[in-house]
Amino acid sequence: MGRYGTILSALVMAAIFTFAIGAHTKASAADSGGQKEGWRSQYDWVGEFHEDRAVAMKNGEWFHVLRDGKPAYDARYEQVGEFSEGRAAVKKNGTWSYISYDGKSDRNGQYYYAGKFLEGRAAVHKNGEGYHIRLLDESPAYEERYDYVGEFSEGRALVRKCAILIFINLDGERVEK
Repeated sequence: MGRYGTILSALVMAAIFTFAIGAHTKASAADSGGQKEGWRSQYDWVGEFHEDRAVAMKNGEWFHVLRDGKPAYDARYEQVGEFSEGRAAVKKNGTWSYISYDGKSDRNGQYYYAGKFLEGRAAVHKNGEGYHIRLLDESPAYEERYDYVGEFSEGRALVRKCAILIFINLDGERVEK
């Protein structure tokens, strides 16, 4: 892939992430049960809850909060994603990795981009190549590398290589729509 293809892929991934973050508005003062959550005002921004944790931001630092408004862990990040399948993508020092509910990472992925886990796989980008990793050990789910990899849904994900779009299954094998 040429220089412009790499730049275009990076811009598309950034736009998707920005849309996902921008799609949320500052959370309301009531939860789905209608009870007041006065603690929200202590943060600059609070997202929706996923797996009993919400993305929060205060003074430009990102982290997750529990339903009582307390931070889920001590670490702070440049950006964080929603929890899905017990993991959340976090960005620190310009690169992405994954944390568990307690904020600890037992691996240091150092990805250029890290998506959320769905169906036991997450889309990542590293060294100019996109692929999916497994939830259990963050190992590559298959050997092939792509210019773009989408999230899994119903056992398949959209991938792109050299302007050709195809669907793959959880093992990276090509499948029909």
